[in-house]
Amino acid sequence: MAENRFTLLTSQVDATVNEAVGRLVSCDMLNGRYRISLPILMPSGAYVDVSVYPEPGDSFMVTDGGCAFREADDYAATSRSFKAVARELSARAGVDFDGATILMLRVKAEQLKAAIVTIGNVAAQVAAETVERSLKAHSESARDQLFERVELAFPGAHIEHDAEILGASTASYKFDATVAINQKVVAFDLFGKDPISIAATFTKLSDVSRAENGPGVVGVTKDPDKIGPKLSLISSVAKVIRLDAGLQAFQKTAA
Repeated sequence: MAENRFTLLTSQVDATVNEAVGRLVSCDMLNGRYRISLPILMPSGAYVDVSVYPEPGDSFMVTDGGCAFREADDYAATSRSFKAVARELSARAGVDFDGATILMLRVKAEQLKAAIVTIGNVAAQVAAETVERSLKAHSESARDQLFERVELAFPGAHIEHDAEILGASTASYKFDATVAINQKVVAFDLFGKDPISIAATFTKLSDVSRAENGPGVVGVTKDPDKIGPKLSLISSVAKVIRLDAGLQAFQKTAA
């Protein structure tokens, strides 16, 4: 009986592990191409897809199918920026880049496993680095625009850039701009549509909004409609305003 029970439990464990692995890694075939989904995360949280094309002579072409480029494009990264990052990181990893959108390796059968992992990792790294550079560039431009709007909306007010403010938890947070007017302080902070930005902004605004005698908090974004349902997270703890809103809209945040 004990032996049968052990066999049954082992079988159940095998099934559970197999199901978990099947959810982490998947493979399908279409028109002679094997598409493999790997548990390597892109900036958006999506898995990396790697494509494998069998070729004559026991060799294989392994590519990212352009998934790194598409990920960067979703974050409005420029083609020029993507190409620069792809050239740099692919050369460092010994991976070929077609000069446009595709990362690739041609390998023999015994090198296939390593090539799949390499292409997956490099694709994720290229996407992450390109997105980071793009967000930084957009952020600098948006910050300049925010500073201009705040200075025009609150002439004569005391305005600080990159002000440090304590939250209810006593953690310190940096805000893009603060305005002190009529014995009231309002803190403005930019956020974008990517999940990391939304989560960080929610944590910051939520904590500061609960601080005793803390400032009013305002989340600023280029296009609230593009944030989607998660905008309600920010609006539940702070006022939300468009970056290009009129001066009166900015002034109302201090009312």
